[in-house]
Amino acid sequence: MASNRYSNKRETFSSFTDINLYSKKEWFFSNNLVFYMGFIVPFIVCIFFYDIFRSYKKIKKNKAITLIIIVGISYLLADFLSCGFHCFYVDSSYSRNKYKKEDGYIIVDTKYGYGSCHHIFPSNWKDVKDSTILISVVIISTIPILSVLFMVKNPVIKITLYTIIFFFIISFFIHKYTHEKLHGRDVPFFIDFFLENNLFLSPKNHQKHHIENNYNWSLFNGRTDSFFNFIIYFVCYYFNVCPIEETEYNVKSLERDDNNNIVNIKFVGDIEGTLQCIFKNNLFIKPPPR
Repeated sequence: MASNRYSNKRETFSSFTDINLYSKKEWFFSNNLVFYMGFIVPFIVCIFFYDIFRSYKKIKKNKAITLIIIVGISYLLADFLSCGFHCFYVDSSYSRNKYKKEDGYIIVDTKYGYGSCHHIFPSNWKDVKDSTILISVVIISTIPILSVLFMVKNPVIKITLYTIIFFFIISFFIHKYTHEKLHGRDVPFFIDFFLENNLFLSPKNHQKHHIENNYNWSLFNGRTDSFFNFIIYFVCYYFNVCPIEETEYNVKSLERDDNNNIVNIKFVGDIEGTLQCIFKNNLFIKPPPR
């Protein structure tokens, strides 16, 4: 059960479906592809774990200690990779793409179903089923999995790469349920245990990402946020190349009357409809009732 102390008291938007906006697909891939791949993904997962087991048996000495070291290293490397993936791809933090404007609306292209526009809808992941997340991420990971399976011979390196891929896959669930906890909704017990003990991404720390200029990009455990932030700060300070989430960049560039801070957004692509909001303290919040 999600703790009330994590509830987001700000008037942020929870999800697309909460305001009656519906998507043509749930996430990256079409719903039909996700359905049919659902029959194939279990075989990929079985191959994945079988090869891990087979590789583990090939380690000749200090198997337990080697496995602990592999998990520790992968735990950090996967987190660092999740920071980069989130910063450069998910948030498009260095994109200066200018949104089109039409009849007083900024036009936002939604390419990833309910996973689109995460900074407008911080808990949009509640609309994406866990099965869709699993199938989609395994599809994305299939080429890396097969590459490790057929091209890597050293069992230690093979297990390390597999473990990083495994942590990368579960990071999407961790991110989803971190936001579920922040919005006061139920979280599976085993995930809640890791969240509460800061072994996975801390809801309190991740909330900073949405408020404090988008730093702290980790999707997994947050252990490498400080190091990743240092690199981004360094580049920003010395080269004046600084990050900002793409939608925020466009909204901040609008010329708005200080007495009328309303932002009108029109969604196209996977989701079609309009939204009226206020952008304040790096958050998109609901306008006061008229």
